[in-house]
Amino acid sequence: MQAAALFLPVTVAVVAVEAFAKALRADGKVPHIWTANPHEDLTNSGNAADHWSRRKAEFPNSPRRRST
Repeated sequence: MQAAALFLPVTVAVVAVEAFAKALRADGKVPHIWTANPHEDLTNSGNAADHWSRRKAEFPNSPRRRST
């Protein structure tokens, strides 16, 4: 029962992100999950990469985690 409870928030988050992207496409916009960070001169993808580099230690079992 506890394992199922852990997956529920992830499932809800995925559904929310998909709905967000669908709404943006319907408006003729490109769906970006990450926003640019002009204060640090980062693009959308640069901001996402910077965020991951700071937070990846919190997810040691992630299959996408790189040692660098």
